[in-house]
Amino acid sequence: MAKNNLKSILEKEGVNQTEFAKAISMSNGTINKICNQKYNPAPTSKHKILNGINKLTGKDYTIQDIFSNSKV
Repeated sequence: MAKNNLKSILEKEGVNQTEFAKAISMSNGTINKICNQKYNPAPTSKHKILNGINKLTGKDYTIQDIFSNSKV
């Protein structure tokens, strides 16, 4: 299972998992599983997460910032 930094980024940016899931139209359970390293999302979901976190924070994160071993 690929490691990711989503949980730490959300915490750093002050965004809770529930509001993030709602903002990007994903289930809270899925976001929780990703944050807890129990689920590796598909490439399209990774991009949805990336776009959502950038939109909510106004930052310019990359796929590698969130999914460090990702090749998408």
